[in-house]
Order: sequence, then C-alpha cells, then structure tokens
Amino acid sequence: SCETAQEIWLRVQQMMKGSDIEIQEKKTKLFNEWERFTSNEGESIEC
Repeated sequence: SCETAQEIWLRVQQMMKGSDIEIQEKKTKLFNEWERFTSNEGESIEC
C-alpha cells in the first residue's frame, strides 16, 4: 500500500506505462497491421 502522494503517483505512472511485455505486444500488433496494409485500386497515396 502507498503511504505518500509520491508513492501513489509513481504507482499510477507504472500502471499507465504497462509492462515491457504489454508494450512489445502493442508494437508487434502495430507492425503486423502495417504489413497487412494495402491500398485500393486507383487510390493515391498522396494527401
């Protein structure tokens, strides 16, 4: 249990960051989505 405001804040920061495994899983999912990305026929990549 947290005894000071600083301990509580540090705990909140840790919870917001997530574990290293969670971060790696998020990165992997994003890379997989990027690799599966395709454009539609006739679609321009320009804005």
